[in-house]
Amino acid sequence: MGISIHYSGRITDKRRLPQLIEEVQEIASVHSWKSQIYERVFPTDSEAVASGDSLNIDSTHDGNLYGIDFTPEGSETVSVCFLSNGRMSSILQLACWGKFREEEHYTVVTEEWDTNGKTRSSTEELVLDQTEFNRMLYKCSTKTQFAGPDTHELIIGVLRYISNNFLSDFELNDEGEFWETGDSELLQKNFIRNGFLIDSFETGLSNTPRNPGEDLDSFIRRIASQINRKREE
Repeated sequence: MGISIHYSGRITDKRRLPQLIEEVQEIASVHSWKSQIYERVFPTDSEAVASGDSLNIDSTHDGNLYGIDFTPEGSETVSVCFLSNGRMSSILQLACWGKFREEEHYTVVTEEWDTNGKTRSSTEELVLDQTEFNRMLYKCSTKTQFAGPDTHELIIGVLRYISNNFLSDFELNDEGEFWETGDSELLQKNFIRNGFLIDSFETGLSNTPRNPGEDLDSFIRRIASQINRKREE
């Protein structure tokens, strides 16, 4: 829960990685953000940059991370890093999804609450094959909820500059809607709304006693129903 940024892309010219690192490091220094540099130069024998929709088993990499990440105060780390095939990734994605072993099958049950606190359940059979592993591996995410809208706006500005000058096939989904609209007031409203939901849920968990015999799912549904009523008021 909380406003996040999700993005993916690839470096257009591997030879420009040192320049990209230098510029991002300078930006981080100006704002007093912590930064971490990984490998500075792509190996000369690495395969060409993966392009287009190449999320299949041919999108191999050498297991190392190239580039830089930075961490604004209150924000999760923002990765401007790549695998040896040129696609964006992060230290977390590499650790979780960097090595495909075998196809895995899961049953995912999703529940949604309506304004009356009633639930709608759906079941989906999920297959994690090489393509899905790669999709996870190449999708970077950063939660900015606790950094605030001003820092969120700065992060979006940095990513816009980097994408315009160094990246191709770049896609970004901004839950604060600033990337798409450039609307600072809308961004502020989204932060306020999400902050209300987070605070309300934490308060509900802390201050609402469970009824005798009430299971955890029913307890959470009841809190969600109370939050929805408050939000409507």
